[in-house]
Amino acid sequence: MRFARRCLVAALFSLPLAVEPEGPALAQAADCVPEAYGSCAGAALQGIDLSGRSLSGVNLSGADLEGADFARADLGNADLSDAKLSQADLSRADLSGALLNRADLSGADLSGADLEDAWLRGCDLAGASLAGANLTGANLQDANLRGADLDNARLAAARLAGADLSQASMDGADLAGGEWVPGADLEGAIWINGKLCEAGSVGRCVQTSAGSAERGQEAHVQ
Repeated sequence: MRFARRCLVAALFSLPLAVEPEGPALAQAADCVPEAYGSCAGAALQGIDLSGRSLSGVNLSGADLEGADFARADLGNADLSDAKLSQADLSRADLSGALLNRADLSGADLSGADLEDAWLRGCDLAGASLAGANLTGANLQDANLRGADLDNARLAAARLAGADLSQASMDGADLAGGEWVPGADLEGAIWINGKLCEAGSVGRCVQTSAGSAERGQEAHVQ
C-alpha cells in the first residue's frame, strides 16, 4: 500500500503544469472568423479575405490583419484600434464611424473608402492610398500621413492637428468645406512642404515663412 501511494504521489507531481496564455493574440484562435458585431480581438488573421463582407460593429482591436482583403466590406462602427493593417486592401470599404486609433495602416489601400466621422488618432498611414476617400469629419490628430496619397480626398471638418502630411500628395483634395461644413483643422500639422501650419489654419495651411500656404495649395490642393 505504501509503495502504491508513493507511486501515485510521484505520478501527480510529474504532470506538466498548465501555462496561461499571454495577451489577447493568444487568447483568440487563429481561425477566428470575424462577423458583424462579433469579436476577434487580438486574433492572427494575416492575409484573410473578407472582401465584400458585412462586418459592421465587429471588434478587431489589436488583431494582426497585415495584407488582409477588406475591399468593399462594411466595417461601419467597427473597432480596429491598435490593429495591424499594413498593406491591407480597404478600397471602397465602409469605415464610417469606425475606431482606428493607433492602427498601423502603412502602405494600405483605402482609395475610395468611406471614413466619415472615423477615429484615426495616432494612426500610421505612411505611404497609404486615400485617393478619393471620404474623410469628412474624421479625426486624424497626430496621424502619420507622410507620403500618403490624398488626391481628391474629402477632408472638410476633418481634424488634422498635429498630423504629419509631409510629402503627401493632395491634388484636388477638398479642405475648405462649404456653407454648412467647416474646413479642415490643420493647426499644428506638418504641411506637405515640411513646414508647420500655424494658428488659424482652418481649410488651408497658414504659413508666414517662405513657401506660403496659398502657393502650396495652388500646387497641390484644388
